[in-house]
Amino acid sequence: MDVLNKVIGYELFLHFFIKSIICIINKDVSVYVPTIEAVAGSYAKLPCDVTPPTKEDKVHLIIWYKGVSDVPIYSFDSRDISVEQATHWSDEATLGSRAYFMFKENPASLTVKNVKDSDKGIYRCRVDFRKSPTKNYKVNLTVILPPEKLSVLDERGSHIQHYILGPYMEGSALDITCIATGGRPLPNVTWWNESTLLDDVSDILPGRRVRNVLHIDRIERQHLHTVFSCQASNNEVLPPISSAITLDINLPPLWVKLQGELRSFAADQNYEVTCEVVGARPVPIVTWLKGDYLLRNSRESA
Repeated sequence: MDVLNKVIGYELFLHFFIKSIICIINKDVSVYVPTIEAVAGSYAKLPCDVTPPTKEDKVHLIIWYKGVSDVPIYSFDSRDISVEQATHWSDEATLGSRAYFMFKENPASLTVKNVKDSDKGIYRCRVDFRKSPTKNYKVNLTVILPPEKLSVLDERGSHIQHYILGPYMEGSALDITCIATGGRPLPNVTWWNESTLLDDVSDILPGRRVRNVLHIDRIERQHLHTVFSCQASNNEVLPPISSAITLDINLPPLWVKLQGELRSFAADQNYEVTCEVVGARPVPIVTWLKGDYLLRNSRESA
């Protein structure tokens, strides 16, 4: 009897030892871990291969873990029932009502709504079959944090008031600085004029900031009321955050022309001569002089 008990005990030990080795190999074998990206506030789909090794087999239990912990955060239990009747459980502290396992999707996936920064990390999906050995799959969830704000500064480093830049004189140079704060990964900061990309070269500053300086060598007349837009983005899910400013310019006259009775004047007679100024901004002050003497009997019209 003692010999029989020893044999049975050895067989049981060997059985569970082999099963333990299989589980450890399935759990820790070095395999490719796909990365899923999700923007904070949106949703993520974490795939899990639930295909049985044989057609005669079926899924019994699916358990999700996060990180190196062996504490479940979600389960899909179809033991002794169909997958349509499977029971879902979610750890309230980790995912709560934000998660739901979509078994019928291809691939099956754990869908997480309203993704938080704390959701990032490695997830493990353990699939138990009725007959076949347990399988484990891992997926890395990366959470993207959009940039927080933009600051647009003039060449003195001052914030631009009322989104109007200037006025500047025609012919002068111009530097406009756009700084994006926050975001993971750091965003791309670009300058645009409507749909035309003007500048996509930026540099990284301390404090998780990115700067792009738009330089214009010479302000031309056609730049009047041009709208320059700074955009910052680090994902393709959400539209970029943006800030637009309008350029104001002071313009000298294009020409000055005298019109009217340009001939010799007779004494004691009234004459009217017009001075037309074209292309000036703002409206210029027009003065009449006779020699060095300022004439005051004049009127202006737009």
